Amino acid sequence: MSRAHLPCCERVGSTVQFCIPCLVILSERSTSLDNITECPRCKKYIQVRNGDIINVDQAPIECAMCKQKRIASDSNASVCSACFSGMNSPLRYECSQCHRVQRIPHPMYRYQESTTVFSTASWACHQRCGDYTKWRIVTQDICNVPIEDAPEGWGLREQEFEAIRQIRRGERQVGGSFSSCSIM
Repeated sequence: MSRAHLPCCERVGSTVQFCIPCLVILSERSTSLDNITECPRCKKYIQVRNGDIINVDQAPIECAMCKQKRIASDSNASVCSACFSGMNSPLRYECSQCHRVQRIPHPMYRYQESTTVFSTASWACHQRCGDYTKWRIVTQDICNVPIEDAPEGWGLREQEFEAIRQIRRGERQVGGSFSSCSIM
């Protein structure tokens, strides 16, 4: 089995290891045009290229949409990839003050500890408040959150890892050469 060396956060003697085929699947599921994904351990950007794990080092920009320092989108150099992905189909969020619903292009769900609590970050409410308020994703839009991007507290990441394990088990049953794979 080929274990991945994660250049961003590899530690000698670590008990958490990932195999390269599992990281390839993660990168292929990425919403990035060039299969850039987050390291499952430290959340830095990595790319799997020809079986090698590569750090993606880009200077962050101030996103024109969310005003945060982030990696620029491949398709629009003035906005981060998070806001760019949400610009075409922004999710709906409920305001913590007026409880009205508003579409927000930035993934505010990233700041929610669970699907039922309001975010720790604020965004401008254009409904009734006219102020920066906290938000939570509308229940019907939770299914539109990319699993690989859902907050850890939601438990969806473990579901994704289990789906990857199932894919890998299927490969082994079809005659793959991998004897074992533990993603966590």
